[in-house]
Amino acid sequence: MKIIPATINGPLSRVIGSLDVHGNGTNHPLPHVNPFVLLDEACTITKPNIPAFGLHPHSGAMILTICLSGYVENVSFDCESSKIKSIHGPGPFVLAVNAGRGVVHDEHTYDGGDDEVGCSTKLIQLAWMTGDDALAAEMFYDDHPVVLEQEDGVQVMLCAGNYCQKSSVISCREVPSVTVLIVSLPPGGKFETDEFVNRMGDGFIYNLGYEGRKGPVWVNGEEVLESQVAVELELNSRNVEIENRGSDCEATTLLGFAKPLDEVWTKLLMYNGFIFSKSQESALEKKLEFEKVGAANFGKSLN
Repeated sequence: MKIIPATINGPLSRVIGSLDVHGNGTNHPLPHVNPFVLLDEACTITKPNIPAFGLHPHSGAMILTICLSGYVENVSFDCESSKIKSIHGPGPFVLAVNAGRGVVHDEHTYDGGDDEVGCSTKLIQLAWMTGDDALAAEMFYDDHPVVLEQEDGVQVMLCAGNYCQKSSVISCREVPSVTVLIVSLPPGGKFETDEFVNRMGDGFIYNLGYEGRKGPVWVNGEEVLESQVAVELELNSRNVEIENRGSDCEATTLLGFAKPLDEVWTKLLMYNGFIFSKSQESALEKKLEFEKVGAANFGKSLN
């Protein structure tokens, strides 16, 4: 088990992330937990239209947005290249896009003309490689994710994949092993599962600092006192245990699990988005395609 402090970068804590083929971006102690390649935790946002990335492209990856509170506006393009918008909230809810061969979207806190609407939005974004950039993109919306509750008050929100014979609306066709959980533990609460032992994969646990919920958290018998700390785990050899040994503070943790892909693809940052391809040459071809066809048509054609 390896414990890694998150890197604070402005309003974001980038926990998993790496440089692209040109050395652009920010390097991190935890560049990836194959196939997971990005994890960002945003501070609680009290303004609309944040983050201000605007429309940006993705390819070869699935991007999962977990909103624990507040509202999000999602902007994308339909098959006829018309812009479509959807409003989601209040949280908790989950959005996702499987970028396939290419997609352009934007997600930001919602401005509904009411000061109360866009306030106190808490976002977490997680991305993983799919190992496929040939299929058409898919969008997913789960405004009522499955929440399981234990007798001791521990709550488990199923954000993606399958857990305890329950299925999330969010699933990845190329990497069906991916499971993402938000585990909330009251003081003295303990979460334990052997769900991943026979599924043979790797994963991580991230201790959020959401609303000061710092723990103290223990993972598999080892202490993780601080918030914004990631724990890299091999989950195929033992049960997973997460404990909140504090007496007066709730703890909120994120657990991600998946079977590793055989190959980590090349990453390219472009126009505030990122794409993954088998080679640097194919990644640059994606960039040229985006510049040629524009945001509304990126990824719509195989030619």
